[in-house]
Amino acid sequence: LGWIGRGASLSRWRGWMLRITPEGNMTPIATGMRSPAGFNLNAAGDIFYTENQGDWVGSGRMTHVEAGDFVGNPEGLKWSSEPGSPVKLNMDDIQDSLGLTLFEYAQKQPGIKPPSIWFPHTLMGISTSDILNLGPEHPFGPFEGQMLVGDQGHSKIMRVFQEKVEGVYQGICFPFVSGFSSGVLRLEWGPDHSIYAGMTSRGWSSTGREPYGLERLVWTGKTPFEIKAVRAMSDGFELEFTLPADRRMAADPANYSITDFTFKYHHIYGSPPINKQSRAIYKVEVSQDGLRARLYVEGLREGYVNEIKAAGLRDAKGEGLLHDTGYYTLNVIPGGGAHRQHSAAASAGSKAAAQGAAAKRTATPPFARG
Repeated sequence: LGWIGRGASLSRWRGWMLRITPEGNMTPIATGMRSPAGFNLNAAGDIFYTENQGDWVGSGRMTHVEAGDFVGNPEGLKWSSEPGSPVKLNMDDIQDSLGLTLFEYAQKQPGIKPPSIWFPHTLMGISTSDILNLGPEHPFGPFEGQMLVGDQGHSKIMRVFQEKVEGVYQGICFPFVSGFSSGVLRLEWGPDHSIYAGMTSRGWSSTGREPYGLERLVWTGKTPFEIKAVRAMSDGFELEFTLPADRRMAADPANYSITDFTFKYHHIYGSPPINKQSRAIYKVEVSQDGLRARLYVEGLREGYVNEIKAAGLRDAKGEGLLHDTGYYTLNVIPGGGAHRQHSAAASAGSKAAAQGAAAKRTATPPFARG
C-alpha cells in the first residue's frame, strides 16, 4: 500500500494479489495485504505470503492465501466491487471498535483469513521478508518440507514447520540462523544447494550494520539438536527432535513451559501481546527412541500463539538444544472442528508447570557462512 500516515490503496488493485497470464490477462485473487515482502508456493502448490507489522497488523505473519480471501488490512476492499473481484467483503464490514482479534473477527465475518504463522514482534523478528522452501531437490539438513523465512530488521533467517489440521494451516516458527551483515530481504538457492541471502538496510536500519550485502549459507553436514517439528494434539503438543533426547529429562514436565497470547486487530500500528496466560503441562510421554515427546497441556485456546520452551532439555550426549523456544500458532485444536472460539479463561485451578533451571551450554552452529 501507499503510505499517507497509514496504509492507503491509492489506485485500483493496490493491496491485492493478482494473477497475470503470459498474455497479460489479469485476475484478482485476494486482498488485505499491507506491506508484503515474501511470496511462495509450498510443496502442495498452496500460496503463502509474509506480512509486516503495521496498521491492522499486530505482528509479522505468514498467511495461506486462497481465491476470495481477505487477509487483514481493509484498504484494498475499496476495489472489491470492481468487475472480476472474488472478494465479497467491503470496507464497511471491517471495524476496529469491536475489540476483537483477527481470529475472532474471522469467526464473526466469513471471508477473513487469519495467518497460519505469527512471528511475534521482537521475539522472532521485526520485518518479515522472503520465503524459501526446503524441498527434496535442495537438501539442507533434517528439515525437508519446511520453510525458511527471512527478517530484514533482525538480519536473520527463521524456520517454519506447518501442518494442515481439518483443512486449516497452522504451525510453529523457530530461529534458524542470525548474525547476517545486513537485513535479509531475499533468499535463493544456489546451484550447489547452498542458500544465498540478498540483504539491505535500505534506510530502515537492521542489526547487521552494512548497508547491503550478499552472503552464502552452506550446510556442513552436522545435525544439531533441535526441535524439528511440533504438532498440535487434542490436549497438547507433540515435539519431534532431530536427535534422541535424554529420555529422563524429556519426560520431566519441569523442563518445558508454555505461555499463550494473541494480538489486537485494529487500525493502530502494531500490537503488544495480549491476554497472556501460562498453560499447565501435567504429563509428558517420551518415545522409546527419544525422538518424540508428547506434552499434555491444560486449557489450549484456539486463535492463540503458544510460546513453547524446552530450556531444560538435553540430548543423549548431554548437549542442549541449539534453539529451545518456538511459537506455535494454534488455529484449530484437532478433533473439535475448525474455526471455533474457545473460552479465554483457563480451567479453574490450572497452574503453570514448574520450570527447571536451564544450565548454560554452548552449541556449534551447523552452518558455514561466507
